[in-house]
Order: sequence, then structure tokens, then C-alpha cells
Amino acid sequence: MTAVFRNSVWSLAGNIGPLFVVLISMPLCLELYSTEHIGLIVVIWAVLGYFGLLDLGLSRAVTFFVATQTDRSGGRGYGQLIGSGVLLAIAIGIPLAASLWLSCDYVVQLLVGRQHGLASEMKVAVQVAAVSLPLILVSTILRGALEGISDFRYVSMVKLALGSALFGAPIIAYPLGGTLALVTGVIAAARLIAIVIYGIRISKLMSPELPELRSIGAASNQLIRYGGWLSVSYFIVPILVYVDRFFISNALGPEEVAFYGIPHEILLKSAVFPASIVLVLFPAFVQGNLQSDRSGVRDQYQSALAIISSVMFVFSALIILSASPILSLWLGQEFANRSTLAVQIIGIGCYASALMRVPLIHIQASGQPQRAAFIHILELPIFVLIVLPLAVQYGINGIAVAWAGRSLVDFWMLLGQSRLVLAHEFCEKRVLIAVVVIQPAALAMLLMAEHLSNSIAILSFATVFALASLRLTATPNDISRLKKEIFALFAS
Repeated sequence: MTAVFRNSVWSLAGNIGPLFVVLISMPLCLELYSTEHIGLIVVIWAVLGYFGLLDLGLSRAVTFFVATQTDRSGGRGYGQLIGSGVLLAIAIGIPLAASLWLSCDYVVQLLVGRQHGLASEMKVAVQVAAVSLPLILVSTILRGALEGISDFRYVSMVKLALGSALFGAPIIAYPLGGTLALVTGVIAAARLIAIVIYGIRISKLMSPELPELRSIGAASNQLIRYGGWLSVSYFIVPILVYVDRFFISNALGPEEVAFYGIPHEILLKSAVFPASIVLVLFPAFVQGNLQSDRSGVRDQYQSALAIISSVMFVFSALIILSASPILSLWLGQEFANRSTLAVQIIGIGCYASALMRVPLIHIQASGQPQRAAFIHILELPIFVLIVLPLAVQYGINGIAVAWAGRSLVDFWMLLGQSRLVLAHEFCEKRVLIAVVVIQPAALAMLLMAEHLSNSIAILSFATVFALASLRLTATPNDISRLKKEIFALFAS
């Protein structure tokens, strides 16, 4: 069994666990908290999730150079890399935390308005979030170091605990008062515990020597040079993913955030599958590039696209066909009435958002992150200009259209840039035709079949497209190889 497949399974296991916590806890949260409280808790999740990406690309840079050190020098130099990464994370986190603390009144006004009944409670929550920011950044650096040596089994167990704390925080905080500040404090405490656990693991496996002061500067420059362009993408991408919620809160009110944000947050968690694969692929791509194994990188790239597209196509199709009954059963008929169409549209966007991770991670592992950064710089102002008018005119359905459309364009543009990097070693045309044209068209047909009168004909076309796409993305040899990997996993 290949190490990439085994590590992908562990990574997936660590990411999928928190989904069950959300599914179990959210109905209970709706009974314990008001809809407005839930809407603001969703915003807090978004803010804290964004904090983890404010490290200027340092966590990914640490992974990159740890993988490089493992391949070239057998692990010497870990201390300089990890120590420099932690110091830089603290240096970044403290000013950002201070800025957020000082601007918390403005942030609260942006989210709920000064006169809103929850404004004072939200202000304290923002201040607690500000204090937790350096902790979040340090924990991502330590996790990146362990990912660099492919210790995905241990990392996955810690991520499972952290994700459970994130989405279980409202339940944990409720007996203590259930304020937004307590919810945020529970999440911050979990991050502090994670730092201790990661630190113990690093000292055991990597035995990092204490870095010398003169070496910290050199290692810091190395990390900053590589992470500079990554930081552009890491800063912009979360805005592209989550800014729609802030527009909804400001233009339509916190209650509408709940009807959009809760199902949107759950659908975003479908990214655990592609994220688990590309997380493992990054150090594999790095080492493949160092060894000039372009054909090996191409094979891994194509296999990842084929597997992710097949799984996410089925997932998105099921969301389109069953969104209404699922929402009604899970969150109630009011959610089903107001959120079904938005959820179906977001389902199409999730397909593209999952696939774009493969070319994105390949571009970054190839040492050319500026290619992705320029795409994200171009997308941000266009998306912001489009999303507000759509929110005002069409509510959460308009926001969903903007989000899904942006995800599709993002995938297509990143795929084009990745093709330039791989050149003649790029994917086979059969896979590209399936993931770029046929599968998105089939999903659009399914959506139309759900809402138009001539649904039988449209559904028939969608079925034909689906069968054709699955045949193009996976040959019999691909399926046979995957079966062998699965059997080997269970045998081990």
C-alpha cells in the first residue's frame, strides 16, 4: 500500500469526525439558542477559521522545508525551521490580535450594528477571539512541522479533537452561561491544549535542537520568501469563501445568516475529503519535484483529480436531489422552505471548490505560488462587487449563485496555470473533459430538473452525462488499482 493512500485515509478520518459533531449538536443548539445567536456563532466559526490562515503562509512553508530537509539531510535543521516558524507566528499574531481588540467596536457594528441587543455580547466574543489569535497561529506552525514528516496519523487525532471542540463549543458553554464569549473561550482553550500536544510529539519524533540566534534569521528569511506569495492566497481565499456571510448579516440581518450559514458550513465540510488528499499530496509533490520525478507527480495529480471528481460529483448530485427533505428532517420545515435552492446551488460550487485544491496545491508545491496568488487578487474585487447587489436583489439565493460561480471560475483558472507548470506531463484529455465540462453540465441539468416542468427529459440528459463522466475519469485499470489499495489498507 502506498504511503500517500494510507496517509490520505488517516487525514480523512481526522477531518470527517467533526462533521458528526455538527450533525448531532446543531439541532440541540437550535433548541438552546435563538436563531440570531446561532447566526453569530456561525460568524465566530468563520472568523476563527480565517485566523488559522493569517500566518503569511508560514505553516505551509514549514511543511515544505521540513519535507525538503527530510529528503536532503535526513532531518538536520528542524530546530531552526520550527523555532523560527513559532517566533514568526507570535510576531505576526500579537499585532493582529491587538488590532482586532482595538477595532472590536467597528467589527461589531459591521456584523450586527451598535444598537442590536447582542452587540455587547458580541464585543466580548471578538475580544476573546483576538486573544486566541496567536495561539491559533502557533498551533498551525507545529502541525505543519508534523505534516512535513508525514505524521498524519497523530495530526489527524489532534485535529479530530480540535474540530469536535469547535463545533461542540456551544453545547459545552451553555451550562456555564452560553454567552458568545464563552463559546469562543472554549475554542481558544482547545487550541492551547493542542499546542502542548503538538510540542510533545515534535520533541519525541523530531528531536529538534535549540536554534542558534544567528540561524534563526536565516531560517526566517527562508520561510518568509517562500511563504510571501502563499500568504496572498491564504489571506484572500478565506475572504472569498466567507465574506458572503458578512454581507448577509449587514444587508439582510443575522437571522438570514443562520438560514444560509448553517447549511453552507456543513457543505463546506464536504471539503474534508479533497482536503485530506491534497494535504498528503503536498509533501509528496515537493519530494517528487526535488527528485525530478515529473511523471510520478503527473500520475498522482491525475489520480487525485479522478478520485475527487467522482466522489464529489456523486455528493453534489445527492445534495441537489435531496436538499429539501434533508433540511426538513434535520433543521425543520422553515429551513427547508428558505434554504433549499441556495443549498442546491452551493452543492455545485462545492464540486468545483473541491477540485480546485489539486491544481492549487500542485502550483504551490512546484515553488510558483505567485501563479495562484495573481488569480485570487483578480477574483476578490470582482466577487465583492457582484455579491452585494445579488444579496439585496435575490437574498441568499443570489449569494449562493455568486459563490458557486466564483468557485467554478477559480477551478478553471487554477487548472490552466497548473497545466503550464506540468507542460507535456499534464493530465490526459479524458479526465479534463470530464471534470471541466461534462460533470458541471450534468449537475446544472439536475438542478434544472428539480425546478422546471420538463424534469424527466433533463434528468435523462444528466444521467447520460454522469455515466459518461465516470467512464472518462476512471478506466478499468484505475478501478483495479484502487481496489488493491483498499484491500491492502484493511489487511494492514
